[in-house]
Amino acid sequence: MNILLITDGIYPFVMGGMQKHSYNLAKYLRNEENEVTLLHCVDFGSKCPSSQEIQHLLFKSEKDNFNTHCVQFPQSGILPGHYLRNSKKLSRKYWDIIKASIKEYDFIFSQGFTAWEFLNNKDKCPPIGIHFHGYNSLQKTFGLKQRLESILLNKEIRAYANKTDYLFSLGGNMTNLIRDKIPFPEERILSSLNGIENHWLSLPRKDFSKVRKFVFVGRPNKIKAIDLIYEGINSLSIKAEFHFVGDFPNDEKINLPNVKYWGEVSSEEELKSIYNKMDILLCLSYSEGLPTVILESMALGLPVIATDVGAVDEVVKNNVNGRLISSGNKKEFLEVLKYYCNLESIKLVEESIAAQETISNRFLWQNVIKDTIQSIKKAIKA
Repeated sequence: MNILLITDGIYPFVMGGMQKHSYNLAKYLRNEENEVTLLHCVDFGSKCPSSQEIQHLLFKSEKDNFNTHCVQFPQSGILPGHYLRNSKKLSRKYWDIIKASIKEYDFIFSQGFTAWEFLNNKDKCPPIGIHFHGYNSLQKTFGLKQRLESILLNKEIRAYANKTDYLFSLGGNMTNLIRDKIPFPEERILSSLNGIENHWLSLPRKDFSKVRKFVFVGRPNKIKAIDLIYEGINSLSIKAEFHFVGDFPNDEKINLPNVKYWGEVSSEEELKSIYNKMDILLCLSYSEGLPTVILESMALGLPVIATDVGAVDEVVKNNVNGRLISSGNKKEFLEVLKYYCNLESIKLVEESIAAQETISNRFLWQNVIKDTIQSIKKAIKA
């Protein structure tokens, strides 16, 4: 297949879950012998990497049938909706680069809001599939500003949905959300899971700390339910440690002897080192897609306490490799904290092994990409 992949950046030139997903999509689509053209961007004012740099990053050498084009993301603004307006400008830049050869492609895979100009020229294009990932704007929001932003984003998502051929889902409850909240026909929802690379898998753990160590990795905002985690810490009478990885401002930290903040960590090796000191991951978000932090921590043998949102139920299974709780439920959270604090080490080892097996069986990129390719082939044949 000849695939056009358009995205608003790839890791590590632009940081974010979608950008990491784009990095792996480009790499593994090409490794499966597809022809791939990558359209990507860097932040305004940043230098675009050359095609050779991208190829060496992905493949350690140059690959035939892999092409890249990079532009700068349009300069940001301050008025509401500037991200969407700039995304449309970015899409026009991409269209101008590729329009002369658009008939060469079998499928267009669009990440986020990068496809607008392609949808405006739909009659000239092959089938288009759009991956919005978390669909956070369709889930729980906080505050007037976020609600207004969600209204704008949802309007745009529905406009895309009315024009596109397919929408991609991370699976699980996310498919139901796309079907019911946009709404979008289920037969036109394609599967494209999140995944991680082999090097995240470690040897099985043999034991865990007597004083259990819980870790949170992510942004310190309301959507990530930091307030609920803090309430759990303050209410827990059993001895335990709580660790936070992320850029937490000083006024959003709590000063307790059993709480430690590691700051923002961008190095994978440093992050692995922190995970390996921990016992259980906390991911209590009010809205999510399929968080990479869950996949990474499980690959290293950490069971997960998570909320049953987005596509999290695709990977976290109750009493197998972790626990799913209701969003925002303090009572459930406290009960699960106590459960893991008191759980025998041998039982925790069993959940740890199950967590690693879940990742190795389904969520490594060499497996994920086969699922994605099958979805694309289905769309092309339709």
